[in-house]
Amino acid sequence: MSKARIKTYARVWDAIADTPEEAANLRMRAALMQQIAPNGGNNLQNGGKYLASGMMGLAGILAGMGLTGS
Repeated sequence: MSKARIKTYARVWDAIADTPEEAANLRMRAALMQQIAPNGGNNLQNGGKYLASGMMGLAGILAGMGLTGS
């Protein structure tokens, strides 16, 4: 009986994505959703406020991921 090899990943997105580009896209989308709906979206009655703050923080998220256009 041979031992099964277990593959590990640095991030969950790397494990479920087919390509590194898709993993980067998923990370970006998750970061955006965390900015738009903090606390898992449990406070959506204030969604407009969270959307505005999320969009303002998006440039910082993209810059931190090296995804800003120059």
